[in-house]
Amino acid sequence: MAVAGALLCLVGGALIVNAFIANPTYPDHGQTDRLLNSDFDLYVRAADGLAGNPYRPELGAGFDRYGYPPLLAGVLAGLKYLLGPNVLGLFWPALCVASLTGAIVLLARGFGAKLGYHWIAVIMGVVLLGRVVRMDIYHGQVNVMILLLLAGGLLL
Repeated sequence: MAVAGALLCLVGGALIVNAFIANPTYPDHGQTDRLLNSDFDLYVRAADGLAGNPYRPELGAGFDRYGYPPLLAGVLAGLKYLLGPNVLGLFWPALCVASLTGAIVLLARGFGAKLGYHWIAVIMGVVLLGRVVRMDIYHGQVNVMILLLLAGGLLL
């Protein structure tokens, strides 16, 4: 079962990496003359615009220019300052994957019956195969981070 889980994780991970390879301009933050390639681009632009209103129209196109509270922009602004824009573009999706992994481990082992790690690997692999999760990681959505915080809060 552990081998099947590892194989599923590898296939899901390869599909995620392929999404990034298919878009060589990811992340595209800072290029205001181009369309946004991901939600992460929008988050970083809002972080860059923290001196003013992060919801102002010129930060992005569409009806939902910045759907998250300015706290996220503040966190991203700090991380961008510490890591630089290129490293941040690699760090953020990795943080999403780590949050997802942590949430799955907490949910599978933190309450009542504890699943074995081979089952956790299978669950993680199946989840990574899902297009919704892969696109959330590509777009840098904070859904998996919220899931981790929710699972941790329930465990406490």
